[in-house]
Amino acid sequence: MKTTLYRLEIAPLVIIPLDRGFLFSYASSTRVPTGSLVSISFGKRMVSGVVFRSSLFSGPKPEWIKMIHSVIQEKQLTKEQLLLAQYIHEEYYTSMGRVLIHFLSQGKTGRKRKISLKEKTKKTSLPPLTEKTKTFIRTFSRWRNKTAFCDGYVFSNQKDFFLRLFEIIVLRKEQVLLLVPEILLTYEWEEACRAYFGEEHVVLLHSQCGVRHSFEASEKIRSGEARVVVATRQGLFAPFACLGGIFVFEDQDDGYKQWDMSPRYDGRNVAKKLAFFHKALLLMIAGAPSSEHFFFKQQKALWLGPAPSFSPLQSFVELVNMRLERFKKNFSPLSSTLIEHMRVALRNKKQILLYVHRQGMDVLSVCEHCKNILSCPRSGHMLTSDGDGGFRCRACKYHTEAFPSCPVCGHLSFKNVGFGTEKVEREVAKIFPHARIIRADASTLRTGKKIRTFYETFSSQQADILIGTTSLLKGKYLSKCALVGMIDIDSQLSFPDFRVDERLFQILFRCVYQSLIQSEKGKIVIQTFRPESPFFQKLNLTEKSWFEDTLLDRASFVYPPFARFVTFSFIRKTEKQAFEDAEMFRINLEKFFTQYKFPVKISAPQSIKKRFHQKTGTEIKMTARITENALAHKEIRLFLRKNTKDCIIDIDSLST
Repeated sequence: MKTTLYRLEIAPLVIIPLDRGFLFSYASSTRVPTGSLVSISFGKRMVSGVVFRSSLFSGPKPEWIKMIHSVIQEKQLTKEQLLLAQYIHEEYYTSMGRVLIHFLSQGKTGRKRKISLKEKTKKTSLPPLTEKTKTFIRTFSRWRNKTAFCDGYVFSNQKDFFLRLFEIIVLRKEQVLLLVPEILLTYEWEEACRAYFGEEHVVLLHSQCGVRHSFEASEKIRSGEARVVVATRQGLFAPFACLGGIFVFEDQDDGYKQWDMSPRYDGRNVAKKLAFFHKALLLMIAGAPSSEHFFFKQQKALWLGPAPSFSPLQSFVELVNMRLERFKKNFSPLSSTLIEHMRVALRNKKQILLYVHRQGMDVLSVCEHCKNILSCPRSGHMLTSDGDGGFRCRACKYHTEAFPSCPVCGHLSFKNVGFGTEKVEREVAKIFPHARIIRADASTLRTGKKIRTFYETFSSQQADILIGTTSLLKGKYLSKCALVGMIDIDSQLSFPDFRVDERLFQILFRCVYQSLIQSEKGKIVIQTFRPESPFFQKLNLTEKSWFEDTLLDRASFVYPPFARFVTFSFIRKTEKQAFEDAEMFRINLEKFFTQYKFPVKISAPQSIKKRFHQKTGTEIKMTARITENALAHKEIRLFLRKNTKDCIIDIDSLST
């Protein structure tokens, strides 16, 4: 009797060079649906793989085609997940094996569990909206399969407005994906969505969720039981049953870019493709003005909501010259002006937010004898003081012994430069011993439990002073603060990045319009050693004038949104070898672009940092500014696939 055989095209979960195809042919005696996870023999080992295509053999099975070993889980990935995985593989030059791990990690359990339903909760009601806001909601209800933009900060009742937009999609029996750039922001949205839609219809997904939680959340999404998914960029890989709308909050934020591991994707671009595959509506919501949004407005993109109209920031800001503070022998991170404002706020029982650019005790430590900057022997990052005589690395777990000597000259004395959150916390506790102080940074908010505790503590006003970094400016914490102090703004202004002025403008904008507008007597105090900086001189411009100037500069230097950054990293045993390989690649790349008459600007190779894995090595980076139409050219993408075998390629890198 003739046996029916099926031909399966399978992507193994292994690293395969980009210039080779990612699909391999196997045979099966039973029909295996696409998206299934199977076990196969690949070379001399057994590995897992995902079925991308399945069909009957048109003739006898060739001898070279192997049979699959077993089926681990049928229909593990949906059709849309397979399409999205292929897009990320092609767009971000990443081996398919690495890409698929992101989709499969949420379903790792071995066997299916019965999903337990929580007791249904009564839906809370929302306050009535204005007629103008109702008009925007009616406009939104008519949109389908579109990409639109929105300035979220123009709505005073932002949560109520967007909850009603979510409801429009939920009533269509479709799912909503709500994306935020920081884990810290997921809890306030989760709380609001659970109160409005009920516990059983809302799930939370982010990197701090445990394996069991991620699996159960994924199964609820797959079954369609979960109607609203609150997530960081991890939510892009969920198995949606009927996705109807994607809402990308804070879309100007760099937190959507995965820069430290493969695939180095941009969550905003992936969200656009996910919406396209599901034929869903995509709404990009800015939490602060951005040059990209201003550019889209000039291009007459689809827009939701009223046009923003704000006064220049200068009228809300008080600048403090820290050079005068040092002249008065005040070496504290806090100026006398800020201390006085803090005393008034505490006396009136108002909450205070102190923004610090860096966590830790300081920014860096310098040998007082030879001026060598202490750096980590493992990761190459700068070491900072731990406050007890030792130094630690923020990138890894490296920690020196107490009172180490300089590795260059052997000197024992070091100068700590800059202010970190820990140093500011110690100083504030000294000046205001009875104040309730919370420090919120990467070291205090390591787990989901700690993040939730922090959110509940500050939301219930059990703290007087909040000290933290940029992530705090994205939540509703600002709306509760009558005073915002910018402690060490110069360290952010001096950062070598073309976006630094825009990021600082957004920070000040948030502080003014999300905090001070709530309080008539609110105040923002900026401490700086450089009050004459061009940035502070531009604070008298309106938002429109500010971004018109910014876009003119971007266009003249061919920076985003007029081009895309592509960074190539070469990691070699020696610096000389890395430089030679990078320079050779740069020459070949320029020749290739000249051949097709596409403009390209490539920075010279530069040494970034040393890598200490198994052997000492050096990383050399160089960045190309490539226009959108050039990067999409078929021959150029083929060239990059063939010639980036031994380097890391980062599409849409954050900086040069």
